[in-house]
Amino acid sequence: MGVQLVVAGHDHHYQRTVGIGPASVGRGQVTWHLTSGGGGASLYPVEQKIWTESARSVHHFVVLDFDGDLVRGRAITADGEEIDRFTIHRRAQPPGERFVAWEPILLERRIAEAVDREAPRSVEPGYAFSLRPRWQISLADLPSLSGEIEWEVTPGWSVVPGSDRFQAEAGRAWEWSVAASARWPECYPTPLARIRLDPGRFARGFRNSEMTLRPLRVWPRRSLVAMHVPPGRVTVDGRHDEPVWREVPEQSLFIRGDGTDRAPQQVRYRLASDGRTLYLAARIEQAEVAALEGGETARDAPRIVTTNEHVALRIASARHRYDFGVNAGGVRYDARDGDPGWDPDWSVRVTPVPGGWAVECAIPYEALDGGPAAGEREWRLNLQRYDRARDVRSEWVPTFGATADPSRYAFLFW
Repeated sequence: MGVQLVVAGHDHHYQRTVGIGPASVGRGQVTWHLTSGGGGASLYPVEQKIWTESARSVHHFVVLDFDGDLVRGRAITADGEEIDRFTIHRRAQPPGERFVAWEPILLERRIAEAVDREAPRSVEPGYAFSLRPRWQISLADLPSLSGEIEWEVTPGWSVVPGSDRFQAEAGRAWEWSVAASARWPECYPTPLARIRLDPGRFARGFRNSEMTLRPLRVWPRRSLVAMHVPPGRVTVDGRHDEPVWREVPEQSLFIRGDGTDRAPQQVRYRLASDGRTLYLAARIEQAEVAALEGGETARDAPRIVTTNEHVALRIASARHRYDFGVNAGGVRYDARDGDPGWDPDWSVRVTPVPGGWAVECAIPYEALDGGPAAGEREWRLNLQRYDRARDVRSEWVPTFGATADPSRYAFLFW
């Protein structure tokens, strides 16, 4: 019979799935998954997935009663409210609307792996570009599949063919290719590919016969000059009210980390240097005041730059990568080459502003092993932000998950 129920507690929320299993056989192993992580720590957002039947981001506990082949469960909040009730029979074969097949899930993962193997198209900001990806998708451990691909082409894009049939044989690589063109930055959001599998190839019905993804990836070759300002003109107080900041060009247009669209809440920042210190002034949009609360209070706590509302400046030379992060409470995180035990002398201040929060920081060249004065010829920079209210990670230059790879950062001149 295998495993019918998997109970986990890693993510800080509540979530229960429908039955999940193979659709290639009429009656097979079906597994339900239950996540219960609301015991008291700070909560995580919970995202509705195709397999989700019940989900809440709330402190809670779960009661399970076992009776022969049956398990009955209840999820109850800390205030005593029952938020979910369910019964699972260990031999049950759920109907199609309450069953998710693992074959489409595995296919979507294989497509994502094929997309990751192909480097994003490097584009020049302000110019038109074209791309012709040829994705080689492994069908190992998958049955033969067929279906239809239809593109939802967003404004500014051309994708050929706009729709197509496909047939992929078990155990062989399936090649999927298109020709596309657009202009940066009008290319956001990137086109959506909708893949519909033919249900007739499967022995049972399931609810996830359609999947959507945005596989066209572009990497803008952005660059930034840290504008020179006279020494002593910036006071690090988080207010940005020094006259010199009005002379420094503002940078914006943050992109989701996966490169698919503009960030729903933006960051606007300025970068300056007086020849001895690098200065950053940033305003971060955040409409949900609660997202600014409850952050870590100890310097270099890992959650500052993971689950806290935060912004992080990443600078890299040929020798080192330097990370300078701060959460909405003003608590710092710094690391060199990924080592948070490195604690340089730098200053930062955070202030609340209408519609979000503001950051101002000063990083002495000494904290960067001399900075440009050390003779390093190439420097890279990226600014990254986590929007806690929407669970969205965004970047000035999208790195497609490779946040520690400086080759995907912007070019820095100072």
